[in-house]
Amino acid sequence: TQTDFEEVMGFNPSYFNDENNPNLTDNSDNRPVEMVTWYGAVMYCNKLSEIKGLEKYYQIENIKYEGNNIKKATIKENKNSNGYRLPTEKEWEFAARGGKNGKPTLYAGSNNLDEVAWYYRESVSTMAVGKKEANELGLYDMSGNVLEWTNTHTSDISRVVRGGSWCYFETYCEVDFSYALHYAEKNYFLGFRVSKSK
Repeated sequence: TQTDFEEVMGFNPSYFNDENNPNLTDNSDNRPVEMVTWYGAVMYCNKLSEIKGLEKYYQIENIKYEGNNIKKATIKENKNSNGYRLPTEKEWEFAARGGKNGKPTLYAGSNNLDEVAWYYRESVSTMAVGKKEANELGLYDMSGNVLEWTNTHTSDISRVVRGGSWCYFETYCEVDFSYALHYAEKNYFLGFRVSKSK
């Protein structure tokens, strides 16, 4: 959420926050953070690991900033780390489908998108997390609300994103829909969630 991100990073980059959008229908604290590059997401993972006394998963060097956002960096992964990281594309899909006992649904937790997602027919902005139904693992908003960065790359300059968003059509919110964005992409429909291996 925006609160989680600000507590760790010391700033809130989101477009849909109370400062930028004073006419939001509810407080923005529990809305998902957005306007974060892939680099910014992995920096958050490292800082959260540090706060929790865990070994950092990412080694981040040669950082170039654009405002508070990281525009470019050299990233190496420590796969033996016990710290926080972004999920791989396969891990993301496994979680979105409700784990090994999940039902084969079109969206994360349902065949009815209205039950589980904020998408273009339901919303004109991000919404507070956890207001729709969860999937079998108790995870919310894996279809819709914000598109999510993963740790899976398709090239030297792009990473896979999953999940659809508040401004996407139904097809793009399906669990199996996947595409890639440039590492430095940031937008008000793009966020992330963290995972932990150990």
